Amino acid sequence: MLDLRCPKSFNAHAAELWRRVAPLLHEMGVLREVDLPNLEAMCLWYAEWKALQESSPPSAADQYKRTIAMASSFKNYATLAKKFGTTPADRNALKVVERLEIDPAAEFVA
Repeated sequence: MLDLRCPKSFNAHAAELWRRVAPLLHEMGVLREVDLPNLEAMCLWYAEWKALQESSPPSAADQYKRTIAMASSFKNYATLAKKFGTTPADRNALKVVERLEIDPAAEFVA
């Protein structure tokens, strides 16, 4: 059974995204144990983007740096999100293997 509990180290934005998408991705058959580090990274980049979005820079020079950092963090988030099929186009490109409830080799084992 896959442990979908949110990592304790997450801030509010990362936790909110995890709780929203992890169960859905698992239900879609996209999320497996091996994918959890990528999902964690995706949530952390999302949280970084949200934090930058909510911050207010003290100067025009800082505004430029903030904009660059926001673009970078969103790009990293979107790159990982694409792997999980988070848009209709991305889902079309995914090849998800159905989870079998029965063992296909069971009839050959006595």
